[in-house]
Amino acid sequence: MAIDWRVRPPNGPGSFAAFEYWPDHPEWSTQLLRLISYTTLGAADFSEIERVAASLPVGDDAAWYEGFVALARRLDEKAVTSGQDRLTARDTWDRAAIYYRMAATFRSIRGEINVASVEESRRCFRLARQLDWSVRFDQVEIPYGDDHLPAYVVAPRGCREPRPTVIVLGGIDAFAEEMYYKIGAALVRRGYTVVLPDGPGQGESRNRRIPARADYEVAITAIIDAVVAQPEVDARRLALIGSSMGGYFAARGAAFDLRLRAVVIWGAFYGINSAGGGDSASRLGQAMALFAVSSLDELANKVTDFNLEGVAEQIRVPTLILHGGSDVQVPVAHAERLFEDIPHPDKQLVVYPPGQPGCTHCQLDSPATAHFDILNWLGERVLVAAERPTQR
Repeated sequence: MAIDWRVRPPNGPGSFAAFEYWPDHPEWSTQLLRLISYTTLGAADFSEIERVAASLPVGDDAAWYEGFVALARRLDEKAVTSGQDRLTARDTWDRAAIYYRMAATFRSIRGEINVASVEESRRCFRLARQLDWSVRFDQVEIPYGDDHLPAYVVAPRGCREPRPTVIVLGGIDAFAEEMYYKIGAALVRRGYTVVLPDGPGQGESRNRRIPARADYEVAITAIIDAVVAQPEVDARRLALIGSSMGGYFAARGAAFDLRLRAVVIWGAFYGINSAGGGDSASRLGQAMALFAVSSLDELANKVTDFNLEGVAEQIRVPTLILHGGSDVQVPVAHAERLFEDIPHPDKQLVVYPPGQPGCTHCQLDSPATAHFDILNWLGERVLVAAERPTQR
């Protein structure tokens, strides 16, 4: 049986081992820390965030939504009036996109789809990229059975030749747009082409009722089939990053698609137990939305094979695993077991100790810490992958 996936909340104030704005409200503190992390990534402002947070009645999800939507709307309107300064408008729309997105975080956790502020976030993100002189930005639709998965392909402006390419996947509540801020922009600045899909069960694909699946390698193969045809993509230097539950998706892709040359598992997720549970009704709603089911019985059937047993042993590409030592969402045992199961000799497990930068889930307390390790590791492997034979 796979490791129990359920959230284990902190055992009292201080056990989170990172900054807690509301020590008695761990979920709210986690989501605020997640939002604050975007200040490091240049897509948020601490004072703007704190001013809203200080005004909120803690635990009131509706107030959270309205507070951050109001902030986003003010910035959205300012961007329109920014005059001839394109970069100022871009930066303002970037912050609006994050605030609109994070306004919806508790609605996403409950499993709601087609949330209005998420659509506003997408609009602001696209407006910002249209004003960004440093990138070439394309929206694509990836054939996937009878459906299509929406994705972005972002490359350095002016680079028409094939570039080393990284596909970036988020987790259970991720959107392709926010993954651009989380690491996509940093990759593009270093000369990579970046592919940002909303895979099955994620983002816009969830709105289209395209469900997640245990054999996620089917979706990853469809994504790779589509992107290798792009002129900016070097199929010989193709890597995959998966964050949070995306770490599960990435592991399955690396196990079954021989075209991948490296994989980064940014927060390991070995699998969901056969009960499929969660720590609250709200988390169950999120899982049900992920799989597009309407009952707990349907959910239990969907997650029966949602694990890496017998799969991790087939990963034979260089693999980097990052995990927070005080991750309260996914125990570090997920990362340790996955690392042990992978047979490839070029594998590395980095666990950030409790109380140190990076100790939380997917390093949401310190994205710069994760970037240092991910980007250095990728640079050493993907840039020379064309000359290295695949070990199978």
